[in-house]
Amino acid sequence: MDRGRERLPDLSYAVVLVPDLHAAQDVAEALREAAGAPALLLPRIATLGQWAASVPLDRPVAARAAREALLYRELGKRGWLQSADLWAVSGELAGLFDELTRYNVALPANFAQFNRQLERAYNARSGDSLTFEARLVHELWHVLARVTGEADPEAAYQLRLARIAENAAAPLFALGLTRLSPAEERFLQHYAARAPVQHFVADPELGASAVERMLAAAWPRQPDHPGLLDRARELKAAHPASPLTARLRLIGAASADQEAQAVDVTVREWLLAGKKKIAVVVQDRLVARRARALLERAQVLVKDEAGWAFSTTSAATVIGRWLDVAGGDCYHRDLLDLMKSPFAFHDWPRDERRRSVWRLERYVREDSVIAGLSNFIKLAEERNDAEVRQMLASIRAGVSALGRGSRSIPRWLAALTTSIEHIGVREGLAADSAGDQLLDLLARLGQELRADTLGVNFTEWRRWLARQLEAETFRDRAIESPVVFTSLASTQLRRFDAVMVLGCDAAHLPGPNPVSLFFNQGVRAELSLPTWPERVRELEDQLAQLIASCGAVVLTWQRALAGEPIQLSPLVERLAAVHRLSYDDNLEDQALAARLAVAEVRAPGTPAAVEPTRRPAPMTPVALLPRRISASGYNSLVACPYQFHVRYLLGLAELDDVQEMIEKKDYGQLVHGVLAAFHRAHPDVSAMDPLVADRELHTLSEHAFAPVVARNYLAQAWLARWKALIPAYLDWQREREGAGWAWRDGEVEREAEITTPQGKPLTLRGRIDRVDVRQPSAVHDESPSEFAVIDYKTRDPGRLRRSLELPGEDVQLPVYALLWGAPVAEALFLSLERDGVSAVELGNDVPALMEAVRVRLGELFDALAAGARLPAQGVEETCEYCEARGLCRRNHWA
Repeated sequence: MDRGRERLPDLSYAVVLVPDLHAAQDVAEALREAAGAPALLLPRIATLGQWAASVPLDRPVAARAAREALLYRELGKRGWLQSADLWAVSGELAGLFDELTRYNVALPANFAQFNRQLERAYNARSGDSLTFEARLVHELWHVLARVTGEADPEAAYQLRLARIAENAAAPLFALGLTRLSPAEERFLQHYAARAPVQHFVADPELGASAVERMLAAAWPRQPDHPGLLDRARELKAAHPASPLTARLRLIGAASADQEAQAVDVTVREWLLAGKKKIAVVVQDRLVARRARALLERAQVLVKDEAGWAFSTTSAATVIGRWLDVAGGDCYHRDLLDLMKSPFAFHDWPRDERRRSVWRLERYVREDSVIAGLSNFIKLAEERNDAEVRQMLASIRAGVSALGRGSRSIPRWLAALTTSIEHIGVREGLAADSAGDQLLDLLARLGQELRADTLGVNFTEWRRWLARQLEAETFRDRAIESPVVFTSLASTQLRRFDAVMVLGCDAAHLPGPNPVSLFFNQGVRAELSLPTWPERVRELEDQLAQLIASCGAVVLTWQRALAGEPIQLSPLVERLAAVHRLSYDDNLEDQALAARLAVAEVRAPGTPAAVEPTRRPAPMTPVALLPRRISASGYNSLVACPYQFHVRYLLGLAELDDVQEMIEKKDYGQLVHGVLAAFHRAHPDVSAMDPLVADRELHTLSEHAFAPVVARNYLAQAWLARWKALIPAYLDWQREREGAGWAWRDGEVEREAEITTPQGKPLTLRGRIDRVDVRQPSAVHDESPSEFAVIDYKTRDPGRLRRSLELPGEDVQLPVYALLWGAPVAEALFLSLERDGVSAVELGNDVPALMEAVRVRLGELFDALAAGARLPAQGVEETCEYCEARGLCRRNHWA
């Protein structure tokens, strides 16, 4: 300002360079304050990169994506890394080559010379692995160098800086530009030869304030600095009172949730105290997301400058799910996830879309269809559902538009854009801020790679796309807020009333020493590339500048993760140690933990009183009582009235799961069907040749299991289990026929009309697995035929016997006898288990038990109509497989 005061209020003749564009507004405000003027014509405020980007070049610039594609092609040609992710290798090589260009490192033209250079850097003899690394880097570096017609991004940046320096005229003021590359330093020198240049760099060690001396004592720059204790004594002697006590506090949280709560509460306290500009420096993105959610629950919006990787957005998720559907066999979970996405079928009315997707899900679960788009279309056609059929037709058109095979990346991107138009996703993305930026990203990548002809298959293209979505960042530009989530680098030259730095543990600040596929830290030092210690030094400088420029700073960290202790950042540890040795204070905020609970923002309304969980026993409104009940419903009513209430009165039965793996109940149903078909074709097994009977039952079994085995080969195990039982079953059948019993019918649907004591009609229905008949033994005996009802079970016979110990406890067999209608002399379970085939008979007076079951059912329904309660029984054998167990809170009763 002193240099240009005579030209006020016009400063547009000058250029001010800042390290980060976020600082432009604060720099402009500082200039206005220094000028003492209400308004200024501002100088050009820009970063070096932004200024250079505005300079045109007379040659095209190769996009990074295009250079990675070129390296991918060259790696594929050579076949050096057959099992590696070539896209990841290409990306790392492109970054390495950019660094070599940025720091003016030219690899020797002679490979042997470069190999010897690596030997010195690694301090090792040349071996296969070292020679391979040297050859790969050396050869691909020269491959890129031979590409003509385009400049790589780093070379283009240097050319643009050179052109700016050649035409220098405006005075240049550089603020806080540290860690400059050789090309950037040369730019300032060449610029200064033609126009005035003044470069301002903050240096805490040179500062006169007590805070800056405190920070310099914690993070000294001289390699021969005194020890920690000596530095603390010198600081205490120079400043008897701590310069940081009222400025800086540390918060060690017990968990990630508590660290997020600390951010939430501290930021709200600062806002209530009148602070207008608050920064949260994010080192741990996971905790930052939790903190942002807590702040938004308290109606505090956050401007997130750091942004998120596109791969974490819901917009990218719907693209991934669509590629799962289109690129695979249309697996049912992927298909339903896609169709439930708010981005999909965005051109349909929302309620109509939701109802159609819900119906499709019901069809899929009912028929247990696992995959195959044609199978889902067939489901819709069988049920004559036009809306679902239309949605699936759109998906089929999208799959066709995407296509398969091998093609160039631009063609893949164009096909992706076309395919998502068919399913309404493009329209949905365009209506969403992240989705709109994602569409722009896809268009930009397609434009950058328009000249690329490398053919890749679907899998490799998906891997490439995933890397792009991980590398690119989405930023929500719609939010303006006094609370900013930002990075440490972006705080330079900015003014904040208060700052929090979250994630100040060793894992995030400075974080792990980066491991590169190529060149360790020793090689980087040998080649004059930036090393990890230099990066840590830069973080120390940035943190020191932030603390020195802000009057209220809080550093948070998480003490433990999954029960394992987490170390405090070594940067912060040194600062805390110097302060503790100097002033007997470790800077920890001991009072915040007590404030967290009382400062929590809770949902509006009166909280419900906490009461002990009691066994439920609801009453049923008469309007909900059915007039029809199945055999299984009756058994449920007896086993657990609350289960009957949930399943049959409230209708809360779970949707069927898609059976990807055959379960025991499916196995039982298949065996039931096999036996019904076998006996219907061969009612007299004793008259058959044993080998023929065995072969026939095997053939029917294989035919019945074939569709299930086709879906999942592991179902062969269940088929083998049943085949092992076939000889025992045929022996049992012949023995039963020898006792005079003959197969009469199987899988019989029956109903019986019952009148309750109060005169109300009730229909009992069910399906009987098997009915046998036994004719009178004497030729002239006029007594009627005897009937037996049989229920096949794939359960242990011991459990079946226990279920029949108390007469009337298990009502299945009496109900089946009642449903048959004719007198039943015998009722039994037939256990088909691994150990063999055995009959478990009811063993009581079957006609009397039939009548008792009929009377009890009528009485129960009259009692329910009169307001009887339906208590949860809590018998473990019944609860074991009950879907209502969570609803009745069985595990939480007193």
